[in-house]
Amino acid sequence: MSSLFTAISGQFGRAVVIGALLPAAIFVLAMHVFVIPMLPWEWRLITRIALLDAQWKVAALTIAAVFVAALLYVLNTSIVRFYEGYPWRKGWIGEWMTKVQAEKLAERTNTRVRARELARRLRRTAPKDSRLDKLAGARDDAAREIKSIYPQSRSVLATKLGNVIRAFETYSREQYGISAIPLWPRFVSRIRTEHAAQIDDAKTSFDVAIHLSLLSAITAVAMIGMACVYPPPLIPPRLLIWLGVRVAIAFGLTWAFYELAIDRASDWGDLVRGVFDLYRWDVLKDLGFESRPGDLDSERALWTAISRQMIFGDPELGPMLNYDPRTLTVPFSPWISLTRSVRTLPGGRQVAIVIRNRGLDTVSTVSIAEHLPSGSDYIADSAQLNGHPLREVHGVNPFFFHIGSLAANATAELTYEAELRES
Repeated sequence: MSSLFTAISGQFGRAVVIGALLPAAIFVLAMHVFVIPMLPWEWRLITRIALLDAQWKVAALTIAAVFVAALLYVLNTSIVRFYEGYPWRKGWIGEWMTKVQAEKLAERTNTRVRARELARRLRRTAPKDSRLDKLAGARDDAAREIKSIYPQSRSVLATKLGNVIRAFETYSREQYGISAIPLWPRFVSRIRTEHAAQIDDAKTSFDVAIHLSLLSAITAVAMIGMACVYPPPLIPPRLLIWLGVRVAIAFGLTWAFYELAIDRASDWGDLVRGVFDLYRWDVLKDLGFESRPGDLDSERALWTAISRQMIFGDPELGPMLNYDPRTLTVPFSPWISLTRSVRTLPGGRQVAIVIRNRGLDTVSTVSIAEHLPSGSDYIADSAQLNGHPLREVHGVNPFFFHIGSLAANATAELTYEAELRES
């Protein structure tokens, strides 16, 4: 899915030149200096290259660099997915590495939980203890790492790079209930030019790092392969040591550029997260919603409903998308329908909401989020569910009325009263 977040500012030329051509040129030069001389001189191609004039050698190297750059550009998504671990995650190595990453996530989660619990205990007995600051730092570091490096436990991948990318790929869904795949094109139309350019620049620097990592590994393997397939009859120890040093340097660069790619992916992800943070209200208005949800829970319910509508279309029982988010089911369920009515009372009004489960299974933990209009207040203890007092009400506009479980094809009626403030 990371291919969605690329080239959104239209600056394809810069992405190709810096992201693909620059690593390709370095790779071709390294192959020319370190690998080509290891080939047998009786090869006609090698002899012809050696006999070329300087300008023709430069032309040949340029053509080779352009060809490699084209491959890198076309295969970029496949290269990134390989480094994320998708192609080999089902093998024993992939499963083992996924388990290691999941254990690291669990360790950081346990650190956060333990630090928070120890701080609570210590604060009760010694509120001025200096260790409280250390515990708070350990808790915050663990929470920050979990948020920026890891996705949810069910989505953990085999490599650290894969988890960093997956973390920002799933950010919109986990934070707001927004499915990035169907809604990203709507966000692209709202992104400011300078923000889009920053995203492309971050992606380009990531591409440089990941391409150089791959090409460094190919160079190291090529040197090892040439030494094994075409070993010289007599090789001085110093040349053998020099070959080992070159191979070690190439593998070291492979790891160094991989670590750099992780850092660049983190910066890239921060910018992508910012798109959903900054432009979601504009997109919501573009989609026909004039008013905003009043809290994060109801916003997630609304975006979940929009995402499901985008992906699956109308449900079997007809469209359920509500363009006025004053009354929402939290969490969103496509099988719950709401019918809202208002009766005017002296100095206020009574709101009645009929909740119906139109599905074939019981829906548990149903809550109704109500956003009262400005100038009105909820009257305490006025909520009733099916004629009985409802005590589980919390929140401050929106108010959350906990309905509980609702059996298949069952209905429930929620009523409450609101008082109109004098202007």
